[in-house]
Amino acid sequence: MLRVAAAVVVADAEHGPALDAHVLSGQGWVEGAVLLARRRPEKRQGGLWELPGGKIEVGESAAECLERELDEELGLRVEVGAHVATSVHDYGNGPIALEAWVCRLVGGTPKTVDHDALAWALPSALEDFALAAADVPIARVLAGR
Repeated sequence: MLRVAAAVVVADAEHGPALDAHVLSGQGWVEGAVLLARRRPEKRQGGLWELPGGKIEVGESAAECLERELDEELGLRVEVGAHVATSVHDYGNGPIALEAWVCRLVGGTPKTVDHDALAWALPSALEDFALAAADVPIARVLAGR
């Protein structure tokens, strides 16, 4: 089973406002909001929103994956904390295990590589976005459902 790590980047008073000026879409920064990224239309799952992250490479921990992927794809530096939930989903090419981890934003200036927009959303509003199917169960956990 393919393992994929997802970052639950939660806005905090120290780093969230600095990212707000660079958000391309969405509600803007609110303390406690979660960062979402929209996949570019030409990519697989294009146009859908997701928690940013990527494939966990052989020999790599979920934390190492998230630090690498968020730097490469978004230009953000994070500290990885607690595991939130794991969602198993099959998009038709075999199952993936999407492991969500809380991440604290510690720096960087956002860029979009595999994504065309970023947005902050309160946990209660995550399902208002067209989320990738594997992200939906994690959004529900974050919203307390």
